[in-house]
Amino acid sequence: MDAKQNKKENIFSLPEIEIKRTFPIRLVNKSVSATFIILISFALIAAIILFTVKTNLTIGAEGILSPSKIILLRSPESGIINKILVKSGDTVNVNQVLIILDSLELKKSLFDIQSQIASDENAVNQKMKNAVFDKTQNELELNSAEAGLIKSKASFRDRISSFFPKANLDSLINNYKSGENITLDYAMADVHAAETAIKLCRLNINKETLLKYAFAQLQIELKGLLLQERIIQEKLKQLILKSPSTGIVLTEGIENLPNSFVQQGANLMAIAETKNWDAVLFVKEDDINRVKINDKVKIKLTALQSEDDYRLFDASIISIGAEKINNNNGNYTNYAGLYRVTVKVNFNNDKSDLSKLKYEYKVNGEIITDSGRIIDLLIRYFRKII
Repeated sequence: MDAKQNKKENIFSLPEIEIKRTFPIRLVNKSVSATFIILISFALIAAIILFTVKTNLTIGAEGILSPSKIILLRSPESGIINKILVKSGDTVNVNQVLIILDSLELKKSLFDIQSQIASDENAVNQKMKNAVFDKTQNELELNSAEAGLIKSKASFRDRISSFFPKANLDSLINNYKSGENITLDYAMADVHAAETAIKLCRLNINKETLLKYAFAQLQIELKGLLLQERIIQEKLKQLILKSPSTGIVLTEGIENLPNSFVQQGANLMAIAETKNWDAVLFVKEDDINRVKINDKVKIKLTALQSEDDYRLFDASIISIGAEKINNNNGNYTNYAGLYRVTVKVNFNNDKSDLSKLKYEYKVNGEIITDSGRIIDLLIRYFRKII
């Protein structure tokens, strides 16, 4: 029974072949084993790299250096440009005189106001002297009128004494009715005339108060003119335009502007501050959808690099252009068809002389669109394409 069963099993098995363990055969066996070990090692190393090594996904872009802040100097008044003291590309310091304007309109206004001031000052002095003269004249006329009243009363007393020797003079003057006696009528008329003269003199003295109001009004007008004079003088000082900050003159051909007429508010000069700088990168349409605000960027600035000193400056995206650059887009016509991405460059930890930086220096940027472990980046990539 056992012999039959063994015979059946041998039907389904290959016959054993005796192979001699020669050196080539042993070498092949070891090579196969070593290959499996190497493959497993590579797989383990790849797994370690996938799960431990971090990397960045970047977009390369060229661009130019641009100042963070550009100051526009405008004409404070309409006038003629007298002098331009700088050229395009010059570095200027704060409060440095840049442009001198000449405004004929302001000078004419100042001349007219100063003439009016001189006229009003003369009028004020004249009124002051007239007021002193009138006051003295009114006081003398009042004294003369009071003397005339004394004289007329004395005359009335002298004439009435012949008729009423013991009469009360004041009572008679107050109660006398004209027409009773011709002689007394003449005397009473002189008394009334003297009293009227006194009243007129006092009225003129009181009139001096009205003159004070006119004098005060004239002084108010004079103060207004003096204020206008100071304002125009300040405006004339503003025709000397000074640099509000340390920076670089950007305006091209500014040295050709002298003797030109400019309107008030016209742009005269653009100055770029050199304290802070941005970089404008130009990104292709295929890549722009991967770029986001606040993405980190590595900037290479050729002007600050040397063969022994290669550095990348940290930056971050602050704005992304909504439309493609067209051929009419000012300084960026060479980048038509691309999207403008502005990044803020951080030079705070760099010891380089930033005063060497110039507007439109060439830069190269690496925009970091994603970062993390390789395995995570692969997972996110396949999720997007599925």
